[in-house]
Amino acid sequence: MAEFPAHIEIELTNRCMLACPMCPHRKMKREQGDMTWDTLKKVVAQVFGRGAKTCYMHMIGEPLLHRDLAPMIDYVSFEAGLRTSISTNGMLLDEHTAERLLIGELDELTLALDSLKPQVYQTMRPGGDFARVKANIDRTIEQHRKLGSDCRLELQMIVTRDNAGEVAAFEAEYLPKLEGVGELLVKGYSTFAGAVADLAPQPTPPRRYSCPKLHTSTAVLWNGDVVVCCRDYEGVTRVGNVHETPLAELWRSAAYKRYRAAHQARDWDTLELCRDC
Repeated sequence: MAEFPAHIEIELTNRCMLACPMCPHRKMKREQGDMTWDTLKKVVAQVFGRGAKTCYMHMIGEPLLHRDLAPMIDYVSFEAGLRTSISTNGMLLDEHTAERLLIGELDELTLALDSLKPQVYQTMRPGGDFARVKANIDRTIEQHRKLGSDCRLELQMIVTRDNAGEVAAFEAEYLPKLEGVGELLVKGYSTFAGAVADLAPQPTPPRRYSCPKLHTSTAVLWNGDVVVCCRDYEGVTRVGNVHETPLAELWRSAAYKRYRAAHQARDWDTLELCRDC
């Protein structure tokens, strides 16, 4: 086990306006809210100087819903020296928002499109507006080039039964557009440990292994709760809260060690989140 996690997930918000079938957000019972500056500053103070390198500033929600997203990204970058990234469904990525992110301290911006067909997009992103999102993404790519931004772009396509035949079309349209500014990410499907239906073109055969992330990364929910897994959308693996116990202590806590020991013993059935993963 490392002395401190190299990677930190910070959930700025767990709110989202879509109801995507590949995401458990629509069935989440956990209270929804936005991280306050007080909580973020506490997290950063507990991370600074301890060897962490990277930070995803999102988990289960849409990060652009947080009114202070851009300055919070800048704060984490400046004060903790972490490489930052977010992923967005693109609905709120207007010209002003995109420019603020591209000229700020954000290191990586993932843009979710998933299909070039409006009808397929609608099945994958219920509540989304295909024309609006595609226009936002295309404009952001051009803004990146004009601004000479250092932020790396990723255009994401989660492969399901409905869009599996579109990979070549995505490559044909977007590889030229992304040249010099980012890349196309064709991403495999995940069921969030069985929380959502398996929509993959071909179901992945079951495979079990001791999760390495238990030794390298941790996650902080919007209210300061610390969980051991970035896929823990309900917070069932909570080991404490940064307002009550420093993150370094939680990382070495008996609760955290129980998860590591169970994984090393391949005893996943004793862990609520892990038994179906």
